[in-house]
Amino acid sequence: MPQTVEKSLQLDVGELTDAADDSPSGTASWGTDDETVATISWQYLPGRDGFLLRYTTSGGRRREPTDVSEFVELEYTSANFGGERPWFTCPDCRTRRGKLYKPPRRDRFRCRECHDLLYESQTYTSKLVEPFENVDRAKERVKQEGLTEDALRDYYEAQKEAAEVTNDRIADSDYSELVDDVEIPETFEAWARQLFEDIEQRLLGRHYLAYGQCEATAKSTGGRCRQPATGDHGKCYYHGGADDVGAPEGNQNAAVVDGE
Repeated sequence: MPQTVEKSLQLDVGELTDAADDSPSGTASWGTDDETVATISWQYLPGRDGFLLRYTTSGGRRREPTDVSEFVELEYTSANFGGERPWFTCPDCRTRRGKLYKPPRRDRFRCRECHDLLYESQTYTSKLVEPFENVDRAKERVKQEGLTEDALRDYYEAQKEAAEVTNDRIADSDYSELVDDVEIPETFEAWARQLFEDIEQRLLGRHYLAYGQCEATAKSTGGRCRQPATGDHGKCYYHGGADDVGAPEGNQNAAVVDGE
């Protein structure tokens, strides 16, 4: 997993220089009210205009703790409303930085770029999970607002983004030839048409499970209809099964067979 800013110890140049105005030396600690997880000692050296940092690393797996003593220079730029603004000089890249970081598996305080740190929002996990959380939120909106165009468009865009993430992961995996891509219609209109067709088929499928196939003989083909019947009268929607038609008497699309 990548190292992140949020999981690193951070030194803020403003906080440290403010503390140095009151005392030439001190400590910086990290943790909670109940537990301190890390502490360093610092000393401001006026002659060199910078901070001497002293601390002991925690070591780690197959590593011994290490005593670190390192000097970090300061430099300044003009502030907008007068005076000067202090900056750390990163000991590695020598650029001006407002903060220095020490990730869990690193021994020194350096800038974000030198440690190649990401923000949590940039990590693989966040990129993977967020689109699917957006799908869930869009689905809840549809439930609350109903099948409005805005809610459905929101749902469509969320599903499309989630599909792109899924397909990217499939392409990067060792099983890309065995797994089909997730397909989402290119336009909202095509997606909405497919959605309502699916809804209709599901409703018809329920009728089929309950009442079987339509028993009418279609005028157009002369054969049995075989669409799902919508009631115990044995007719589909088009051959007299609609509620406002009255089956089977109102069956206008079915041929008369054997005098029926």
